[in-house]
Amino acid sequence: MNRLVLAALITLPTATLADDQLDRMEDVSEQANILMMTMMTAEVNMDPDTKAEIIATAQESMQWDDPMRAAGECMLDSYRDEVGDDGVDELLTNMEQMIVEMSAISSIDDMEEMPNVMPEGLTEEKSMEITRACGMIDLQVAKMSESGFMDAMMAAAMAAEGN
Repeated sequence: MNRLVLAALITLPTATLADDQLDRMEDVSEQANILMMTMMTAEVNMDPDTKAEIIATAQESMQWDDPMRAAGECMLDSYRDEVGDDGVDELLTNMEQMIVEMSAISSIDDMEEMPNVMPEGLTEEKSMEITRACGMIDLQVAKMSESGFMDAMMAAAMAAEGN
């Protein structure tokens, strides 16, 4: 019995940390998606009310569900394998700070000036590989498509070409 209690006490902080990291990742992901979509719509000539409606619909669609949480857990596990819990915390802290900085940017072109958020030991290439392997990119693309965001951006781009 004592071994079970000890095992529970040892694993509880790890499980709590993992849940906290997943919650932070979910929050950062949802905020980043909205900011990116806002910047993308700012680049096209579209009625402001239409832009707001498209973003609101996409925002609702981009909220994490069970498949996205599973992909997020996969990503965090892979990040932990690369940089450990401290590296994951550093990554999440850097991403949270980037959200603050992105909020002040009005154009996607300004994104090139954003700082690297990767902790030492994790490259952007490896992060993209992990994101792709865990299925997050496919899930996000599907959600943007299902929400009508991608179609709205394509229609706006085609209308701009026609002018």
